[in-house]
Amino acid sequence: MITQELIDQFNQQGVVRVPGVLRPGDFVAVRQEFADLLRERAERWCGRGLIAPEVLNRFIGDFERDLLMLSAVHGFDTELLAELDICLPHSPFSAITSDALFHVGPGLLRLISTPHLLDTIESFIGNEISVSGNAHIRLKLPAAKATTSHVGRSAANTAAETPWHTDGITMVEESMDTPLITVWIPLRDVGAENGCLLFLPGSHHVPDSVPWPVGPELRAELNRKAVTLPARFGDVIILHKHVAHASAPNISDFPRWSFDLRFFDHTRPGDRPWFPSIPLRSVTHPESVVTSGEEWRTRWEKTRARLAAAGRPLPGRPVYARAVAEAYLRRWSDGDYGPVEQGHR
Repeated sequence: MITQELIDQFNQQGVVRVPGVLRPGDFVAVRQEFADLLRERAERWCGRGLIAPEVLNRFIGDFERDLLMLSAVHGFDTELLAELDICLPHSPFSAITSDALFHVGPGLLRLISTPHLLDTIESFIGNEISVSGNAHIRLKLPAAKATTSHVGRSAANTAAETPWHTDGITMVEESMDTPLITVWIPLRDVGAENGCLLFLPGSHHVPDSVPWPVGPELRAELNRKAVTLPARFGDVIILHKHVAHASAPNISDFPRWSFDLRFFDHTRPGDRPWFPSIPLRSVTHPESVVTSGEEWRTRWEKTRARLAAAGRPLPGRPVYARAVAEAYLRRWSDGDYGPVEQGHR
């Protein structure tokens, strides 16, 4: 149950953990859905020669254990796990292809439509609630190697730690005044060993309170000032769009996975308007609420077809697009594009 004390904490610190919002039964369908999805993706990878056929025989239908098994396979490219994401791949200057993968389904929709979750969200943004198309599954593998990449979605899925950032950095300017929160839903208990949230209390009072990417000196300073916020299975963590946050590495021996979704007042502009958002609660237009996982998927399929047909790079907030452009330039300078022929420097 949400209390005024929790709302006050959110307003003061920019982050709040709301205990016991979700119950074990709320997760049954979505756990099975993603276990089936992982098996389906693995079959595709096998068909492309990326994993051996015998690996498929080791699946047991449990998402976490199958993920752990798969990630331990010699030579398995964990970047492939980006294909489990909820939304289409997105980064400024990238383009959507007709075969780009995403996943939405009835189990996930059932989880995020749970009345007690929507009641909690309503306490922060009102009763006209949509889930943004900026939605992700976050996978933090045990003993994952660190990454310095700031381009694309895949690095965030398997990184040893999530770098310091604000969610507002990727939002379009017209959505800056929209009531919007990030809701982080862990699928298991999360503590110091498996990568709990780090945040800087009060940083949300200054938009773009940290640059992107954060350099090593500032990162060390933020780590010293950070507050850690563990969570239990069933809790949700609510984050303000401007709060500076990160996560610690997973030094346990088991994967940590979670859902990371933005919910906003759909009477105002959304944060990523080129991707489909869907209404989950509406007092003024209750008939608009999406209750079918198939309808949700169809909206994404139509979006993919339209963007692929356009063949144009996706837009992005200028400050984020600049950071991405600089990251590409660093990759060029580091030789990631291969050797340059003489006379073409």
